[in-house]
Amino acid sequence: MFRITMIPADHGDCLWIEVGKAAAPKQILIDAGTPGTYKRLKKLIQERFGGKPAHFDLFVITHIDADHIGGAIPLLEDRDVTFGDIWFNGWKHIIEKLPKDDRLGAKQAELVIGLLAERKLAWNKKFKGKAVVLENGPIAIDLDGVKITLLSPYREQLHTLVKKWKDELIAARIVDEQGNLLPPSQRAQKIRDLLGGGLLNVDALLQSPFEGDPGAANGSSIAFLMDYAGTRVLFTGDAHAPVLMKSLATLPKAQRKIAALKVSHHGSKNNTSEELLALLDCPRYLISTSGAQFEHPDRAAIARIVNRRSPGAQLYFNYDTKYNDIWTNAGVQKKYGFKALYPKAKGDCTVVEL
Repeated sequence: MFRITMIPADHGDCLWIEVGKAAAPKQILIDAGTPGTYKRLKKLIQERFGGKPAHFDLFVITHIDADHIGGAIPLLEDRDVTFGDIWFNGWKHIIEKLPKDDRLGAKQAELVIGLLAERKLAWNKKFKGKAVVLENGPIAIDLDGVKITLLSPYREQLHTLVKKWKDELIAARIVDEQGNLLPPSQRAQKIRDLLGGGLLNVDALLQSPFEGDPGAANGSSIAFLMDYAGTRVLFTGDAHAPVLMKSLATLPKAQRKIAALKVSHHGSKNNTSEELLALLDCPRYLISTSGAQFEHPDRAAIARIVNRRSPGAQLYFNYDTKYNDIWTNAGVQKKYGFKALYPKAKGDCTVVEL
């Protein structure tokens, strides 16, 4: 089986994947959305595990943006949930191979780091505790019959994140009396103390230039192909299109035929290019966002997707909003040969069965 549950995660991502033999599938969680997402996730955990011990074989925190990592803090605080491995590039990973005086860190990530240490949880176990990162190209990983092909990030993207991480900590005054950053052992507690529409014209949208995402945190996203029994899904986090293309271009065409694409950065026009889409053979596109804050998905990004004219292409949204309801237009769906699918009711998860 290969089932993806897109949990309503506000403007973020929280994806629960059940993959493997139907009698005992692997339970994999990718991101945990905003802090408010945890209530929805906890309810689903209770429903699915039915009072039995809750265990995820793998929890991937793709990057440090609050709409991906915020819900991870209460999840990791929950002693009733255990994990086989947690993939997350923390402070010690982004500064690997950098001078020692460049060691810095960011707020919510620091809280996660503190919880991982406090609970002594498996952290990047598959990578022997080192960074989840590419050095020379994609890495194949076997998760007991589930194949994962890591596509992002490269070392360059992790190192680019360092300045943003440092600036955020300094702005939050995670410093001593001399203005120096506090030691890692003191940062998590210090942070914990501080925090208490229009007409649709696809042809016109296609003229919007692809400018690329400049965000350092997004660029550091862990992205990978997951393959079980020949069914492949590309999970992107908020990864940059050029980074994904760099990795995908090294893979054979057959491996780029996928059952679904989790569209990067909630459908931002700066993360999904026509060139990236051209590398993929894909009928399903998953867009996770409420549209809050950044009004995602961008119409230009969805226009690039539907213009691919994949026979029977389907767009899966985990919210029905004023930012995405324009894709219900029957005439546009007929012209471009796609369907737009939304939750049955407000607050429902969107489930994709492959």
